[in-house]
Amino acid sequence: MPGRMSWLLVMVGVLSGCTTVIIPPPDPADPVDVWLIDYGYHAALALPDGENAAREYAYGEWDWFALNHDRWYRLPLLIFPRPAGVGRGAATIELGPGAIAGRPGPDGMQVMPIRVARARAAALRSRLDELFARGPVRLNERYGMEFAPSEACYSAVNNCNAEVADWLRELDCRVLGPTFFAEFEVRPAPARR
Repeated sequence: MPGRMSWLLVMVGVLSGCTTVIIPPPDPADPVDVWLIDYGYHAALALPDGENAAREYAYGEWDWFALNHDRWYRLPLLIFPRPAGVGRGAATIELGPGAIAGRPGPDGMQVMPIRVARARAAALRSRLDELFARGPVRLNERYGMEFAPSEACYSAVNNCNAEVADWLRELDCRVLGPTFFAEFEVRPAPARR
């Protein structure tokens, strides 16, 4: 038993102290910025929505995120596979100098721009928007987001941070480190050789 407890303590320490590093693609074709939003406990991604605007996308457990069943005693349920949903900002975010970075949010919120290929950003947005076209869609006024059911299940190993990391991989970013917690760092894209 002491061996198991030691192993568990090591794993908790490793997972809680590690940063997820995002490395953008080098020299993306027809570049555009997307924005990784790290709320400190939850991650989201803002994708371009026309000129000078973006729309936020997020992922979470359906009952907790879409239905506001977010009481502390439901936390243990989030470990096991549960129905999930993709959230989409009900309104676009107008862009301008510091517009996204200057958004109000909880203490510790960080907004990090990541330059990617425009075609990849458009393809990801199209794929996510397809979920909303299929429906059903539920509006959650507390978050200012509409939610559509996701094909993937939410769990401790496929939480909001892991899903956002997968979206970043679709954008040709390298993702290094664990994605259990929202502890992201964006590093400069490597120079092309």
